[in-house]
Amino acid sequence: MRLITILLFVTVLLTPIATAEITIDDFSTTLYNYGDNIILSGELTQSATLRAHLTLSLTCQNTTAPLLTKIVDLKENTPQPYSHLLTIPEAPPGPCTFDVALTDTTTLLLEQQASEDFVITNDLKGTFEPLSQGTYQLGEKLNLKGSISKYNNLALDGTATLFFTKQNTTISRDVTSLSLGALSFTKDLSLLPPGVYTISIHAKDSDGNQRIFTDVYSFTLEGDITLTTNLEKGLYLPGEHLTITGSATSKSGAVLKDILATFTLDGKETNTQTLKTSNDFYKFTLPLSKTIKSGPHTILIQGRDDRGNLGEALSNFTIQAIPTTLKLQLSQTSFLPIQPVSSTTILLDQANDLMTEALTLTLLDPEGKITAQKLVQANADNTLDAPPQAQPGQWTLKLEGFGLTDKQPLTIQEHKHLTLTLKGQELSITNTGNIRFKEYLNINSATIPSGRNLNLKLGEVTTINLNTLFDPGNATISIPFTGQTFEGVEILGRPGLFSGLTDITGNVVGNLESPVRKTLLILGFLTLIVALLFLLKPARRRVIKEEIVIQPKYKAMHEEAYIPREPKKEPEKSRYGIADEKDIEDFKRRMKKMFEEEERNKQRSSYTSYNNYPTRGDTPTRNEPQGNVFDMFK
Repeated sequence: MRLITILLFVTVLLTPIATAEITIDDFSTTLYNYGDNIILSGELTQSATLRAHLTLSLTCQNTTAPLLTKIVDLKENTPQPYSHLLTIPEAPPGPCTFDVALTDTTTLLLEQQASEDFVITNDLKGTFEPLSQGTYQLGEKLNLKGSISKYNNLALDGTATLFFTKQNTTISRDVTSLSLGALSFTKDLSLLPPGVYTISIHAKDSDGNQRIFTDVYSFTLEGDITLTTNLEKGLYLPGEHLTITGSATSKSGAVLKDILATFTLDGKETNTQTLKTSNDFYKFTLPLSKTIKSGPHTILIQGRDDRGNLGEALSNFTIQAIPTTLKLQLSQTSFLPIQPVSSTTILLDQANDLMTEALTLTLLDPEGKITAQKLVQANADNTLDAPPQAQPGQWTLKLEGFGLTDKQPLTIQEHKHLTLTLKGQELSITNTGNIRFKEYLNINSATIPSGRNLNLKLGEVTTINLNTLFDPGNATISIPFTGQTFEGVEILGRPGLFSGLTDITGNVVGNLESPVRKTLLILGFLTLIVALLFLLKPARRRVIKEEIVIQPKYKAMHEEAYIPREPKKEPEKSRYGIADEKDIEDFKRRMKKMFEEEERNKQRSSYTSYNNYPTRGDTPTRNEPQGNVFDMFK
């Protein structure tokens, strides 16, 4: 083993050592585009004569790509030049080097050398001519010119894509060819949306070089037509002629062609006119309808062309309202004097539209005299008050204004009306109706109906003292005719013919008002004395015992319901000449019943005899009673 190792060592020492040397010439530039040609040259020197392999590689960003491998025969210590034309491939852009390696036929590396660094790029450069103007009108032409090349300034062939962008939105994209690096493009700006545009250009060649030139151009695209209007006046009458004139120009100042002008009145197109250029003027004449609506109106002038330009202008005028129709409508045809005469006024103009104007409303009596008048609003509900005592008959309501008149007949009805006021026990009655009041007026208390015949002229007043109709005391008086009720009326009596007897009888027969009542009261008094003597006379009394006998067949049926009656108690012995409390109460009850019956007879007699009631102006003869017949027992 040791012998073998020694032999190998001797062999290595006896083998001749071959050395090589590689040189690389400098490059003409350090920046290259895809597709550029580059000459890689230098010399190879070998210490021994041999056949070797020469390998050329491109290394960019730690990525190596072989370009060429060839056989070279080298002579001992004789420099051999090499030179190769290479095309830059699509390698990762950035710093790169060429690697030159020399290996023997067994791929044993003899020598390797790297070139100086250079940069590969796929970028392009370009120059562009500025736009001729900053603002364009729809329909104009936009011309773009420029030059695009590699960094070695060599012309290229390729394409350019142009992006027209408005508010970060691509509106149009156009592609044009690049010939020898020249850019020449014309854009028709018709029918594009107006606004502010930017143009970006994406250029690329056939070798893979490309670049996006962002926002190369910026311009404003106008699409407005500026219209002017001129009206002869602002206020027109129905039926007049209206004339309007004006012009249509571009906002950018460009001359527009074939402008179509349209005349529209209140949203309805009425006429059109074509202007050859924006240097011409339009003129529209329109007869206004006789029934055109009053008030403000609007004219719309619109101009447009086939390139997308559009403009409009408004002009306003007013139609004066002409009243043509006046109407008066009554809410009813018959009224009471106390009712307001209600009506509706209608005023229409030439277009039958309502007008809000002031009108005169007049109420005329049957003789045509003015009884009420006032200014009212047209097209509104109105009222006019007739005189409170307007005479019954045919009246007239008249409406006037703006030379127009309308009349409506109405009827004032007969109206019976009384106004009653009560002061103390005096009832004041006024005829507030519109006819003579000649009839019986019911005046009732809570228990006694009464009344009085009245004959009152318009506005006449009469007074009735309630003590001529009712007995003294606190009463509630009701008047059915007016629906009035007076509560808590204190009615005071007046001294009568027999008021002197009050000391003896306790005012039983005082205040006599008529011969009939006088006679009845005297008889009542005599009856009172007789009844008193009768009550004081003792009466024989006996006890009656009763025994209820139930037969056997019914006894069982009624046994449970049978309750034996208690025997009647013996009455106490009467005390002659003395009336106890029970006797007095019984006497009061019978006497009260007698007088109530007498009062009812009196009322019935008054209803059957109409002339028994005093009329206005009569002198009352009845004396009201003072006190009560039962005061003698107090």
